[in-house]
Amino acid sequence: PTKVEADLVNGVLTLDLPRAEEDKPKRINVKASKEAGHG
Repeated sequence: PTKVEADLVNGVLTLDLPRAEEDKPKRINVKASKEAGHG
């Protein structure tokens, strides 16, 4: 089973995706628009 962790802090989504090729997890930072969903 693959363990995937996701954290959402201050509109920034961080995903930890472990790879079978490497022991180190791959981190992807996605910035969400603060304007969306507010108002």
